[in-house]
Amino acid sequence: MPNFGWKHKQAGKKYSENEKSFRQTINEKSASDRGFLEAIETADILIDFDARTGHNHGTKFRIRQNCLPALYETVKDII
Repeated sequence: MPNFGWKHKQAGKKYSENEKSFRQTINEKSASDRGFLEAIETADILIDFDARTGHNHGTKFRIRQNCLPALYETVKDII
């Protein structure tokens, strides 16, 4: 995961120079298609069509942060 996250505030001091911070890591083992469809129907997932002439940015799916657990059969918070 070296391409993700941002430089940790203690990088180069308490931790190695390339230490990164992360807000959230998701390990998907039990995704639920049903949860995905329900989230679209309730507008918890928004679909962004960003097609432009000359430079197409593609389609994006955006989910409201508090609705992410609805996409999985089981959720386990690790603190």
